[in-house]
Amino acid sequence: MEKQFKDQNYWALVLGGSSGLGLASAIKLSKEGMNIIVVHRNSRSEMELINNSFNEIIANKVKFISFNIDAGNPEKRMQAISELKIQLGDDKIKCLIHSIAKGNLKAMVDESQPELQKDDFMITLEHMAISLYEWTKNLFKENVFATDTRIISFTSEGNTKAYKNYSAVSVAKAALEAISRNIALEFAPYGIRSNCIQAGVTDTRSLRLIPGSDKMKEIALSRNPFGKITTPEDVADVVYLLCKDEAKWINGTVIPVDGGESIVA
Repeated sequence: MEKQFKDQNYWALVLGGSSGLGLASAIKLSKEGMNIIVVHRNSRSEMELINNSFNEIIANKVKFISFNIDAGNPEKRMQAISELKIQLGDDKIKCLIHSIAKGNLKAMVDESQPELQKDDFMITLEHMAISLYEWTKNLFKENVFATDTRIISFTSEGNTKAYKNYSAVSVAKAALEAISRNIALEFAPYGIRSNCIQAGVTDTRSLRLIPGSDKMKEIALSRNPFGKITTPEDVADVVYLLCKDEAKWINGTVIPVDGGESIVA
């Protein structure tokens, strides 16, 4: 079967692409012939395993660039974009995927552990929401977007539901969706589409950091019409669909990708 993006010189830039939804999306798009840029933040001890995943991308015979930096650091961001402009040459970024998961998972009230503070909200909001706008705006200003770029970010049911220890992330997800909608509106005259994917409960490293995540998976299994939880590959398939020409009229939406999990009370 012909690769969807073969010989088009398109790139996908994945923020938070060393694991979970971001990595699965990078692998899927590379299989379809899209070149991949991954921005991630990992320790030296983690890199052997991560490089194995990156080699899976490279094995699909696409170009690959990675930056091990803090995606929320403005100086590092601009340095990476400057380097990208040199390496891309005349090639363009077709897809920007925001999969940054740097947030605080503290309870508002806890007699035995540190409680959630204002700074915890601000750090989470900056990395998991506002950084979507900052990367979009900087890449746009540097003229590295394709004429029909897709901006894709990941939200969750925590956008409207309350979970203990999840309040800072919940605030960030609500803000992320608002930012995505406004990108969809204000950047549309320049050919940019922006959408959020609301993934079902997915067994990723980020989920496992949430206190009570095993119970969340149990509940998801009981609610899901198909009796399974969402996989990163399920989500990556929809990322791929949103990058296709046929998806050009999807803009400003939040798309549930959960097998119907969210429709069950």
